[in-house]
Amino acid sequence: MKTQLEALDAEIKQKIAILTTRADVANLLEIEDRFLRTILYGIKERKNYSTFEIQKKSKKTRVINKPPKNIAILQSKLHYALSLIYNPKKCVHGFVRKRSIVSNAKNHCRRRHLLNIDLKEFFPTIHIGRVKGALQKGPYNMGEEAAKVVAQICCLDSGELPQGGATSPIISNLICRRLDSQLIEIAKEVKCQYSRYADDITFSTFQTKFPQRIAEIVEDEVILSDELIAIIVNNKFEVNLEKVKYIQRDLRQEVTGITVNEFPNIKRQFILSISSGLYAWDKFDYKAANRDYARRLAIDESCVNLSNVLKGRIAYLKMVKGENAPIFRKMAFEFNRLSESKIKITELEKIKPYPLRGGYPKNQTWNVWFERYRELIALLGLKNEKGDFKVGTAYDIGNDLLATAGHNLELSINKIWLGEDEVKHDCIDNHIYNSRDIDIGIIKLEKGQRELNTWIPTQCRLPQIGEEVAAIGYPVLPLRDTTLVMHTGIVESLPTSPSKDKRFIQVSFQSGGGLSGSPLIDKRGFVVGIMVENIFQPTDENVPDKPFGQAVPVEYLYRYVNENLKKIVGGK
Repeated sequence: MKTQLEALDAEIKQKIAILTTRADVANLLEIEDRFLRTILYGIKERKNYSTFEIQKKSKKTRVINKPPKNIAILQSKLHYALSLIYNPKKCVHGFVRKRSIVSNAKNHCRRRHLLNIDLKEFFPTIHIGRVKGALQKGPYNMGEEAAKVVAQICCLDSGELPQGGATSPIISNLICRRLDSQLIEIAKEVKCQYSRYADDITFSTFQTKFPQRIAEIVEDEVILSDELIAIIVNNKFEVNLEKVKYIQRDLRQEVTGITVNEFPNIKRQFILSISSGLYAWDKFDYKAANRDYARRLAIDESCVNLSNVLKGRIAYLKMVKGENAPIFRKMAFEFNRLSESKIKITELEKIKPYPLRGGYPKNQTWNVWFERYRELIALLGLKNEKGDFKVGTAYDIGNDLLATAGHNLELSINKIWLGEDEVKHDCIDNHIYNSRDIDIGIIKLEKGQRELNTWIPTQCRLPQIGEEVAAIGYPVLPLRDTTLVMHTGIVESLPTSPSKDKRFIQVSFQSGGGLSGSPLIDKRGFVVGIMVENIFQPTDENVPDKPFGQAVPVEYLYRYVNENLKKIVGGK
């Protein structure tokens, strides 16, 4: 049985199938024919587009034509109706549902050769006559009068397709169908991958030499083939020779602004721009950060909204890297702490383990991380109610804060050694923060007593089962003094729990006896968890319960610190 929406869609398709006259178009758009005539042939309507410019990355400007209200409404209706019929080719990624610059870039990852071509004046090149002709052919097969009316709704009074109209994307893809078919054919014959995102055309190949049938590379100069240029010109487009770019595998390859050498990725400068904006907002307050951002752009402060800029960039980061990506989650958590406008973050319990990308560092050994981080690992001297001496581990997370297991802070802290130095601490309530339900604790040191301005980097991700991990800490070892050691092993399981914040990473080595609070790091040296108490599981009636080492995901720590940062940093 069809739903109400499906029934409406079926009705719209039937109306499109019989579009012959202007009255048919008015019926499709659910308006009177008289009103449609006024919009199309009135003195003001089609001449009343508002025009403005936006700056491109090249620092040139792009002209945007915003339609007046009545035409904008008709274009939105038309776009929906035309989308029900139009079936885009697989190579088309611009303005297509469930496709994006990311899906476009994925087609060209890890290729030996990459060629980007830009079509000059893409939307203005598409004239009303071309639009009318395309609508009279499949898949719409409109009558001449109906095609003319639809084309008039879609185009400017001057006849050009406006960049900014709701129907312009689908119309441009319709116009390019023949171009796409011809370029797909030539790409297949020379064993290349072809895709198009609006006016951006990309060819890539694994072959040793880039095929001359598409372009010849002579001393880094790109000479497009006569056949390729002829196909583009015959489809009434023109190549923007200034934007033709050939990139080999050993250089940074980009497709629609996304790096594709290994996997879809973002430039480091883009991520740093988000990080620096959040840092300025946190340190100097929002008004000062917004003022500084406006100064660097050389525009009036009233025209800048740093919060919206950062939110948009983090959303773009999410689109490219994915919602499970550690870098996205880190930036999103920080933004949510500072802003009232929240970014949606999927709960850790619902995400899949995030794979390591790009491989491990060459010739890297666990000993490298042990030596690098040993000054950042703290030995906690603890005492219970009976006065018995216990030990635990903590590690430096910056801002004069140490992270540890929550159960360590249920005991009184006697001494703290960070590296080889004993450090001062204040054990009053407002300098110790304990979230026992997720077994996470925070110790605040006296401000400025740490000379080292560094801490162990974090990745808010779940490791994969079988992934190599290590914990650096101070376990109690029989017959010897407490010594900083590294335990290495693998992730054995990632048990799920219906309870929030109750997910543990099970490892192949034990975690108790002083190792609680140790950072659990991956092969690249990032903290992915915090070691907590062993869990004991029965094996046999006559055999003692077997201990299993476990850690809480480091994201729980990051979230806890963000939610309580004002209290922790400011004290109460």
